[in-house]
Amino acid sequence: MTPASRPTSVGLASWLGLREASLLLACAPAGGLLVGAVDLATSSGFADLGMALGFALVAAFYTAQLAVTLGRPGWTDTWWAPVILTTSALSSPLFTTFLVDPRPPIVWFWLLEPVVVLAAYLCRPAHAALVTVGCLGCGWIFLALSDVDVARYAHEVVAGAAAIVMPGVVAALVLGRVRRRERSVLEQTRLDPVTGVLNRRGLEHELSEWSERGRGAEPVCLVSIHLDSFDEAASAWGGAAADQVMARVAVALERAYHRSHLVSRFVDHEFIVVSDIDPDLLVPSLLRAVRVASPQRPVTASAGVVWGIPLDLLAEGQLVPMVERARQRVTAAQLSTGGIDAQQFEPETYVPVPVPQPVPAAPPRQEEPDKPDLPGSDARVLGWWLAGTGILLSAVPRRPDQSSPVDLLVYAACLALACGGMWVAQSDTGHPRVGRLLVTLTLPVTVMVVMNVPTVEARYLVVVLAAYPATIAGVLLDRVWAQWMVVLLPVSFVLATAVGPTALPHALSITILAVGLVAVTALLAAMVRRRRLTSLNRLHVLTLTDPTTGVLTRAGLAREFLDLPPARRTGILLTSVLPRGGEGQGTALEADLALVATSLHELARGRGVVGRVSGRDLVLVVPGADRLALLRRRLQQDLGERSSEVEVLVGLAYTDDHTEGGLWQAVNEADEAVRRQSHGDAGPSHLVPADVTP
Repeated sequence: MTPASRPTSVGLASWLGLREASLLLACAPAGGLLVGAVDLATSSGFADLGMALGFALVAAFYTAQLAVTLGRPGWTDTWWAPVILTTSALSSPLFTTFLVDPRPPIVWFWLLEPVVVLAAYLCRPAHAALVTVGCLGCGWIFLALSDVDVARYAHEVVAGAAAIVMPGVVAALVLGRVRRRERSVLEQTRLDPVTGVLNRRGLEHELSEWSERGRGAEPVCLVSIHLDSFDEAASAWGGAAADQVMARVAVALERAYHRSHLVSRFVDHEFIVVSDIDPDLLVPSLLRAVRVASPQRPVTASAGVVWGIPLDLLAEGQLVPMVERARQRVTAAQLSTGGIDAQQFEPETYVPVPVPQPVPAAPPRQEEPDKPDLPGSDARVLGWWLAGTGILLSAVPRRPDQSSPVDLLVYAACLALACGGMWVAQSDTGHPRVGRLLVTLTLPVTVMVVMNVPTVEARYLVVVLAAYPATIAGVLLDRVWAQWMVVLLPVSFVLATAVGPTALPHALSITILAVGLVAVTALLAAMVRRRRLTSLNRLHVLTLTDPTTGVLTRAGLAREFLDLPPARRTGILLTSVLPRGGEGQGTALEADLALVATSLHELARGRGVVGRVSGRDLVLVVPGADRLALLRRRLQQDLGERSSEVEVLVGLAYTDDHTEGGLWQAVNEADEAVRRQSHGDAGPSHLVPADVTP
């Protein structure tokens, strides 16, 4: 068992199960098979049966890669992707070795560009760089097998190499921004911000992952680590020092006993550890790690243990009841000499506790349909790519007998691309319409440049430029725009390969490969990018919602409050859920919170927002609400109809300050009203965040 507390290598594909990434990777072995089929169709066949067997073995090699890639989508985020991409770049030399009169390998020089784009889109930067170097090495092999005079065609060789590398660099830059945001959102979704270990949502996800790996019947132990007298010590140290101690304790718990367990900060100064290790070995190691974690400010801990729990039970929503059982053992552990109290779980007598259903989280915000889908960073990358394309196309040599008007037209178009690209890159808004117009302009300009290259060998080297607009549209632009570029891709390839005084042989096979591989790669790249951004928005919504109740967290409440339409008065209704007595307090509290959140959500009726501001306090914010007393009566009536055991205290407040400070000042006033009802003395509020001054 390996810990999954820190998502250092977990990508969004594995977190949400996106299969588009595996489909994108599958284009590489599928392209290798397509290369072999076209090589075989345009050759004279095999010399003998041994050559045919060797060709069949290579085809089986790529078929196995294709099957494993589609069957193991989680491998897309591992070492599997760079290996598959690198081997697919060798498809033509491997296949043509067994053929009689094979086509010149230089014909397939342009196939390396989609491979580099896939590497930049799917692999880590270091792996993508290795794949790019390998592809360039394959390009030199192609040149050597084709007996091309490299010195004579130096300009074309440079253009071909740039045509291979530039789209990959663009894809890496664009995806780098998405990956940085992905890493940040994943950390917010799965990790506790103070300690860096799993939060409750992350622990539930990891337990589900363990269960899905076929380990559902495996018994595990659940340990509740409670830091002794930490509240009093934290008051003496101060908030910053207390957080530092908590972070050190979390790191020590993660590293204890060979890091073979899951560690989660469940609430306040309580940590939950789940493992399949014998608790007699694990728990003393955990408590010893806590004692030595902070020498300057030492702390001790007590551990309540429940062992023998089937993993499936935790993964199916019974985590909180098991945590509650472990907490009940903590009290006895604090009185024992070793600080440990354990209880064996008896599945035969256990009755599953009903899982409270939280309020459904709000869907991600939908952008306006006519709003251009081109973020500022992508617009800058697009602009610099257009500028580089204009410079690259102007540097490609053309036929010396080319007419002067055509030559001037091509140079003018290249200058427009270079200048327009730099303007798009430097502008604040990005001017997406201008950028897309310039991408469209690259189609005829590229075709005119490729058509007028002097020799067949040189045209083979630069024909990859004809695939530029489609691949860049898939990487940078939205899916609809990429589809239009793909529709025009066959036309541009036919013109670039079949028209001109030095028309290329095998133009049909080259066009088939272009449409079959570049088009699919471009469309899948656009789809993956769109899905990743949509999924990131969904994950970002999860970071703003409470996993127990489904309503907003403090950060989500402040954000949604600022997005509400400004009103003359905004009403604040704060509801504090009172604890029940007896056993199962934690489970009962979760059920009560979910029930109260549902009632508040129905009272909001789409006009207001509901958030959880502390362990027991929920807030309803309603703009323009002058009759909060009526809402309070409706809430109490609704709770009475739903459950007679739920008891709450309600405080009311108003604010006309539509800022975050105004919101928390009103919440503070409502909290004072609640505490006057329970204690008769207000005192300082615990609900105002430390970084917000009312």
